[in-house]
Amino acid sequence: MKMYWLALGFVVSVTACASNFSQYYRDYSSGIEYVAPATKDPRIVNVSGSPQEVVYQMYTNGYVLVGESAFNASPEDTSGALAQAKKVGAELVVLESKYTNTVNGSIPLTTQQTVTSRTNGTATAYGPRGMATGTYSGTTTTSVPTTTNIPYSVRRYDQNALYFAPMKEACIGAFLEDLTDSERAMLGTNKGARVAAVRKGGPAYDADVLPHDYITTFNQEPFTEATPPPNRGQVFELEIVRGAEKVNVQVRGGLGCSE
Repeated sequence: MKMYWLALGFVVSVTACASNFSQYYRDYSSGIEYVAPATKDPRIVNVSGSPQEVVYQMYTNGYVLVGESAFNASPEDTSGALAQAKKVGAELVVLESKYTNTVNGSIPLTTQQTVTSRTNGTATAYGPRGMATGTYSGTTTTSVPTTTNIPYSVRRYDQNALYFAPMKEACIGAFLEDLTDSERAMLGTNKGARVAAVRKGGPAYDADVLPHDYITTFNQEPFTEATPPPNRGQVFELEIVRGAEKVNVQVRGGLGCSE
């Protein structure tokens, strides 16, 4: 997927002391200029659907994906995800955990065991004046290594965290994606884009642009990556293919557009 100026979104493509959420974090915020500073402490939200569908839903509500953590391990406390969210300026975290397998085995533990032995006996000595008999006793202490195998069983899970930051005011507020080959064939053109999501309250939303619309022209010119972005307050016309119909809509560039 390529980024258009009209789109504000992104396609989702262990140590004992560090959280896996931090260690396996991938940053997606590079080059995104419309991330707003977080004003609330991060929290975990439940959003159903595939990762891509989650990104669309969050975009609709004014949040952009800034990073992701993904790893396979035993279940980790969610505090690690919240700490990572705070570190990267995210306000919302969507978590997913799926059981994959159980690892069984044993760990050898070697200890030193102290063994004490006692020796007793009788001794007889002979000399020029006769024979003498006596008894003796003694102790010997030694360290003997002892190895014990300690069994373990660990349930492992694929764990994923998506981090979302608030977005600044929208210029247009439409998340666009490239056309597929079948969509190009259906539209009869290589130019245009598909609307994947529309931000609530944004200019596209107010103009009744809908998800699954196809934008083909901008001010009667083919819509491409080279199409210049609108200025703030500029009114422009989009030709949209919706189902079997073509619809023309008037959109006014929002506060996120340049002067």
